Amino acid sequence: MAERIIVLLICVAMLAYCDVPQLKRSGLREKLLYGACFVFFGYMMTSFIADAGWPTLNEVLNLLLREPSKQIVAWLQS
Repeated sequence: MAERIIVLLICVAMLAYCDVPQLKRSGLREKLLYGACFVFFGYMMTSFIADAGWPTLNEVLNLLLREPSKQIVAWLQS
């Protein structure tokens, strides 16, 4: 677990080093988008460190969009 934390801290440090100067000059939309991406990254990072097996983005989208996509395909085939 310590190795995972070290690797992720290195990744976060590299992201901060590269992105913080550009974020200071960016607008509100860019900052909000970056924050939303970082929240998702934090969720995935916590799941990885804890080896929790929490749902990934692919699983969530599959759960939400499976039925509508089946309905669209059925409509197109008819």
